[in-house]
Amino acid sequence: MLNFELDSFPKINATNNHLKKLSLTKNKLASLPESISNLEALEEFYSDNPLPEIPESFSKLKNLKLVGLHSVQLSEFPKVCRTRLHRQFRL
Repeated sequence: MLNFELDSFPKINATNNHLKKLSLTKNKLASLPESISNLEALEEFYSDNPLPEIPESFSKLKNLKLVGLHSVQLSEFPKVCRTRLHRQFRL
């Protein structure tokens, strides 16, 4: 979803076991829905939006291998995600 100037991301109502890469670059997203965790096959996620937070449900993305967060304005990375990253990458 490149350069659509989206200001909101739709709720994901059903489980999606096919989408492996999601690039939300050059939009104006200020938030992501908790339902992002329904993208169960997601392996790569990229965003350069002014996101002030990442939903806690982001930590449920068990297949996630690459995360690119550019231009985000996070005050804190979700605790659950940090715990998972520590285990996976021994940070």
